[in-house]
Amino acid sequence: MTSLATKQSDTLNTELTRLAAENQALRRQLRRAQSLATVGTITGMIVHEFNNILTPIINYAQLAAGGDEEMVRKAITKASEGGQRAVDICTALLGLLREDAAEPVQAPVAELVEQSLLATGRNLAKDGIDLHLDVPPDLTVTTRPSEIKQVLVNLLLNARSAILSKGRRGLISISAARQGRRVLLSVSDTGTGMGGEIRVKTAFGQGTTLHLDLPA
Repeated sequence: MTSLATKQSDTLNTELTRLAAENQALRRQLRRAQSLATVGTITGMIVHEFNNILTPIINYAQLAAGGDEEMVRKAITKASEGGQRAVDICTALLGLLREDAAEPVQAPVAELVEQSLLATGRNLAKDGIDLHLDVPPDLTVTTRPSEIKQVLVNLLLNARSAILSKGRRGLISISAARQGRRVLLSVSDTGTGMGGEIRVKTAFGQGTTLHLDLPA
């Protein structure tokens, strides 16, 4: 009986290990699909932003072709600034798609927010949206970075859409604060808000505030 029970226990453990591995694989596939869906959503904005980057580079390069030294300097400056902006956006997008390690890691909240803003591929000011950040530079969370960035990008896209639907200037606020052994990350906007119990009032008018409670 003891031998039979041992064999049954070994079989059960083997099956549990197999199921756990399959579950992890499915979770990775789901995260990958969600990341690709997010990138697909922002493709149009990214293309538009790259057009804004390349157009002045091309125009100044054409003007500099005449040999005017001042135009040459401006062309070089525009190319350097635009090229760095393009690199930053691409780096942020690759970070959104990158596979995270199996275990959560310590990550700076400010860096997660900055990379998420870059990954949207759009300067909010061009849409008449002000951005307010209140994230301590030394604040960290224990997380899988790409998962948090994906959530933040989606929140930013929804906030932008809600503000633009009102047809006037708006505000997106991102704040983070340590609360004991947790970190509360909040994203607020002054858009059209949500219906039902999750609708809130902000100091700037009707909008939405969503909180992410994360392990520090």
